[in-house]
Amino acid sequence: MTKAVRSLEQHAQHCLELAATCQNKRAERVMRMLAVDLMLAAERQRRQDLGAQFVALSGPRRARLEQAPA
Repeated sequence: MTKAVRSLEQHAQHCLELAATCQNKRAERVMRMLAVDLMLAAERQRRQDLGAQFVALSGPRRARLEQAPA
């Protein structure tokens, strides 16, 4: 997990904690929506990171891995 993903998830958790203490229903709903948006951004970043790792294993690196003894 990268720093960016961890940070987004921490911010989302903080928003949920704030939403739980809100007495104003509209503010609570906004904080929950912000938390969902941050979690979606974290998931998007996680998938981009995984895609970058997959791309990094193409070409010469992949060939070396395939030739390495098991």
